[in-house]
Parts: sequence; C-alpha cells; structure tokens
Amino acid sequence: MCAAFGDAVKRFVRVPLAGVVLVVLVLTWWLKVDRGSPVAGIERDDGIVGRNAVWEIDISASGRSGLQSVEVRLLSGERTFPLAERQFPAKGWLGSGVGEVRLAVEADLARLGVPEGPAVLEVRAETHGWRLFGRDLSVAGRFAQNVDRTPPRAQVLSEHHNTRLGGTVAAVFRLGDDATGAEVRVGGYRFPVNRDYFADESLGLSLFAIPEDLTADVQPVLHATDAAGNVAEVPILVGIRPREFRERTLEVDDAFLRRKIPPLLTAQGMAVPDDLLQGYLVVNRDVRARSEQRLWEATRQSAARPLWSGAFHRMARSQTMSEFGDRRSYSYASSIVDRQTHLGVDLASLRGAEVGAAQAGEVVFAGDLGIYGDTVVLDHGLHVFSLYGHLSSIAVSVGDALSAGQVLGHTGQSGLAGGDHLHFSVMVHGIHVDPIEWWDPKWMKDRLTAKLELFPTRAEPAQATDDGEEAA
Repeated sequence: MCAAFGDAVKRFVRVPLAGVVLVVLVLTWWLKVDRGSPVAGIERDDGIVGRNAVWEIDISASGRSGLQSVEVRLLSGERTFPLAERQFPAKGWLGSGVGEVRLAVEADLARLGVPEGPAVLEVRAETHGWRLFGRDLSVAGRFAQNVDRTPPRAQVLSEHHNTRLGGTVAAVFRLGDDATGAEVRVGGYRFPVNRDYFADESLGLSLFAIPEDLTADVQPVLHATDAAGNVAEVPILVGIRPREFRERTLEVDDAFLRRKIPPLLTAQGMAVPDDLLQGYLVVNRDVRARSEQRLWEATRQSAARPLWSGAFHRMARSQTMSEFGDRRSYSYASSIVDRQTHLGVDLASLRGAEVGAAQAGEVVFAGDLGIYGDTVVLDHGLHVFSLYGHLSSIAVSVGDALSAGQVLGHTGQSGLAGGDHLHFSVMVHGIHVDPIEWWDPKWMKDRLTAKLELFPTRAEPAQATDDGEEAA
C-alpha cells in the first residue's frame, strides 16, 4: 500500500516537473537562441564613395537578446581597413535588448590609405543570443563599393572680375565630365553654375553677387563636386572695392503711424496693436522679412537665356532720393527705434508718373508685396530680376512679356512709403545688388556681355531654370 502510494506521488510530481522543464526550455529557446543572422542595410547606397566617405548603416538582430557588438570595415584587395566598432553591454541574463541600431560611419579614405577602385564594405554583428550547431552569424552584410578619391576637374576661364560691395560678377568655368554639381560660394551665400548656357557642355556660367553685408576681403570660390562627394575648390580672383554706405536717419511720427500701420498689418492678416509704434516695428521687421521671403519664392525660376538687350533703363526724369545700401536709422520722439538696410534705389518724379520696364522681361509677380506695396517683378533671364515697388497702379499681369520701356504701372506711396516715388531693385539669384552697374552701358558691355559671348551658346529656345537650394 505504501509503495503504491509512493509511486503515485512520484508520478504526480514528475508530470508537473516535466511541464515546468518544458516551459523553461521553450522560454529559453525563445529568449536566448538566435534563429537568424543579424541583417545590415545602407541608406541611399549608390555604390560609390569619395575621400570623405559617409555611410548610414541600419543593423537589426532577429533574436530577443539584442546586439552585442557591431564592426564595420572596408575590404580592398587583400587589405582590411577597420572603420568603426560599437559595443552593447548586457543589462542582465537576457542580453542588451538592443534589437535595432543606426550607425553613422565617417572615414577619410585618403588618410587611411584606401586605394581607388573596387572595395567591399563589410558589416559584422554579434548578438548576446546562443547559436545552434556553431553557425557563424557575424556577417550582417557586404556591400560593393567603388572608391574614387580624385576631385573633379574645375578651372576658371574668364578674367577681369572687378566690382565693389553690392555688385555683380559674371564668370565662366570649365568643368570635368565627372563634375555632377557646381556653385559659386561667396561667404555664406550660394550661387548655382549654369551648365546649359554654352554649346560646349564642359563650360559653366555663373552670375553671382558680392552682397552688401559682406566685406571687401571676401574670397569667392568655385565649389565643384562629383558623384563620390569629392570636392574641388578653386578661388575666383575678384577685385572687390571697399565701400562706405550712407548713414541716414528717417523720422517716424504719429501721423505716419496712423496712416500706414493699420492697413499694412490688416493686409497681412495681423492684429493691430493699440501701441502703433510697436505695430510699426512689427511691420519694419517681421513684415519686411516676410516680404523678402515672398520675393525669394517669386524669383526661384528664371529663363535660361538673357531676355534683355543692352543696359537697363533708369526711370526718365527722376531724381535719386535714397541709394542702394543706405544704412537707415528710424527715429521716433528723438529716439532711435530701429535700423534697416535699404536694398534698392528710390526714384522720385512727378506724382503718378509712368513706370516703364527697365529692360525686356516677363512678369513673375504683380500685386501687394508687404512693405513694397503694389509691386511688379520682372524676370530678365539668367536669374536676373527687377522690382518696381510702391506703385499706385499696376498695368500688367503675371506671364506678360514686356519690351524695354513698356509701361507697367505708375508711381505711388503704397506699402511703407512716406511719399510718392518708385522703389527700384535689381536681384541676382534673389540677392539684391546695386542697380547702378546695370544702368551703365560700359559695365554691361565689358563685365557682362563680354563674358556671355566668350563661347558659342546653345541654339535651343530659353526654358525656365530653378535655383534649387536657397542662396543664402
């Protein structure tokens, strides 16, 4: 009887115990045994890398215990070049718990001595999991790469690049077939190189500004890149004359504030404060910045060929009220309340005088433009634009093709103008430049037209081009 009872107890204990063991084994298998290899992938892998190589690598582990280590290396011929390594310590028996990770790898391949030509980027990853039958799970991915450490060829062909602060420069370049992108950099400003203007596809043209907020010692540079990300930087010898811009103080009184600020803020969908001086500061700063942004957007596309012929025309029988680059201080009740830079030329004539197009062009903007009031903007091709602000009436519409001198409106005092006049601006790739050069026939001939005629141009009709990234 006792023996039978003992056997029954043993059987009773063995059954649950076997179940517990089975559960433990299943749980261990589920938590600790890797059922597949770690996997690596490269974001935006085009298979070619330059001297300064950059890879964004995603690594994921299939098991529950997480990654233990990741190693990235480049295999070239019989040589191995370690690039990066990262460890993921275990947080306990279960492992690190890191199932996915993105690794940013940067390497100077020239400094490492990696030769040009075919190579393999190898990503190895170890996990905290257990392996069955000694399987090698360490290789997460191999990616064929072509190492190209040679910068693209780039050369400045044009000469006589002379101007002053606020001026415009035209330059011609020769670029190698391997150059996939090119721009002129002037301080923090960027100006694209047009590679569709000349018949010879190896030639590039750029019209770029020397912005008025820089100094005369700024060094313009041709910046060319290739598919591998290699960079060639070639200085452009530009004689930049220093310049002292005029300092002017403008008085703001209560009558001006009552007349101008409420309608300007209302037109922008902004609240009119009780303190009109604060409203004026909002207009002179925020609405001004918003106006420049809208102007930038309106001038992003341009005809690929010059639409102008000869020098630009200044408004007839007009007198200069304010010059380009004037440093303006605004005074209220004998105190300076704000400072801004005047980015154009103010021309005064008879009240409501006719305003003609400075040169042939296409209307890309016609309407209210914040501080500029009723405004017309013309595209003259090659990302050269002219602006006509503070108009009392507009006689043209977007898309109209105008001839030089064609009436586009009449002078007025819309926007932030204190009296009847024309605000005239010239812009190159959205950057305001001094119109005085564009009014000068000799400057146009020697500094601009001569560069455009250095080599034969393409015969196809002009098509719009886009500036792409912001210039500044």
